[in-house]
Amino acid sequence: MPDHAIVIGIDRYPGISDLQGPCNDAQLFREWLINPAGGSLDPANVKMCLSSEFDPPDGLEDAHPLQSEIERLFRPLSTRAAHGEHIDGRLFLFVAGHGFADPQDMDSAALYAADATDEFHTHVAVELYASYFRRLWTFNEIFLIFDACRTNLPFQRISSPPLPELQAHANTNKVKMFYGYATGFGSAARERKFDGVAHGVFTKTMIAALESATPNRLGRVTGSIIKDRVHNIFGEVAGDLVVTAPTIKVDSDKEVLFLQREAAEAVGPETMFQIRDQYLGQTLIFESFGGVEVIRHTIVELKFGLRIEPEFYKVLILETEENDLIEVRGDAIIIELKFGDA
Repeated sequence: MPDHAIVIGIDRYPGISDLQGPCNDAQLFREWLINPAGGSLDPANVKMCLSSEFDPPDGLEDAHPLQSEIERLFRPLSTRAAHGEHIDGRLFLFVAGHGFADPQDMDSAALYAADATDEFHTHVAVELYASYFRRLWTFNEIFLIFDACRTNLPFQRISSPPLPELQAHANTNKVKMFYGYATGFGSAARERKFDGVAHGVFTKTMIAALESATPNRLGRVTGSIIKDRVHNIFGEVAGDLVVTAPTIKVDSDKEVLFLQREAAEAVGPETMFQIRDQYLGQTLIFESFGGVEVIRHTIVELKFGLRIEPEFYKVLILETEENDLIEVRGDAIIIELKFGDA
């Protein structure tokens, strides 16, 4: 797929305080993005901006990257979005550095540019860029990974990026999203050394989750699976640090796909299902009540068996509005899929 990514890491902040981990974090996430066993992106579609690419600054006057240098990375995709182009793929936005949240918006997040100070907070509103691409249906799936603080000061506001003012696309609700923040509103992110190399705790947790998460029955590692895995291992990765839990926003009705692994072996007894002949050739999707896809099955017979764990499920016909709620009990009863009045 024509997936794209923008990766930003800023270590050096002469007007605030330097960090040690962000450039390492950006490099680590880029490695996952282009790994065939990870994000599997074309390296040419991964655009990066790191403070380590510039000479060490003597002061604010030669601190880089500036706000304009960071936003330049977004311009090609923003231009395509402004002209109504839909890219049939995913967009990953990864940022690490100093950040803040707007005190009037608990969902906000922005990254300070390298020349920021407490009084003059030059910044890039990364979350607003993600919302822009989502609103215009530029991509099918959007991932925002934000490893920075979300503290707030009363006089600091997040400014809108220099983007065309356009109405939302009719398909905006089709966009799937995963927004992962290193910390909650008003809280600080943390970094520490791992085997002598500094990294953000959130980035290391995300990578560990992506490498160790158990896929669903279709071999898919979804947003909900990564969210659960991150929360399960975050404290272990943090070690002795006192940390605030990450904030992760996913839509369980529209699951993003991080990566595909070998499908898990079928479990549970075989359950028999029966369906009307008008559904022959269509695709069934079984979802848990948590919105996680469990089984996908193409209908080639009116009566068929599936190995599926006893549980309540929502069953959908792919690319239609038809669905049914069923209970699999693991007994010999044949379950008839009726889909409303069908």
